[in-house]
Amino acid sequence: LRLAVEHGWGGQNCAEKREEMFQHVVACFQKDNFYPDELEVFLDQALLEQFHTQADDGSPQEVAQLCFLLFQTCKVGDFSEASRVCSMSPADLAACAKQDVPKEEGLEVDEDADDDCDGMNMDEGGGA
Repeated sequence: LRLAVEHGWGGQNCAEKREEMFQHVVACFQKDNFYPDELEVFLDQALLEQFHTQADDGSPQEVAQLCFLLFQTCKVGDFSEASRVCSMSPADLAACAKQDVPKEEGLEVDEDADDDCDGMNMDEGGGA
């Protein structure tokens, strides 16, 4: 999410969209019956729809489970997991940025590769 906001993948109002996501997450935890898979689905859809970002690395599930664990442990007065998470260094976004891969000699690039998608609309999340 931080990478998408910093690079403006969600358009001009990225910071507002991030804040709306945050408010939605907070609202989820205020419900009586709340499950991590609901948060995972929301995060995945919001990243795709609001920031044009496909999280193929499983991070929405990981973040949802961590948020749920933090909520459950803090709710009963155990702040050890929250302290552990707060002490972690932020991810190095440079490692997430697109890198140019040198073309291997003899490797042919299929310029018409998009035609092989059998009508899938890439703008609607139908591709990788």
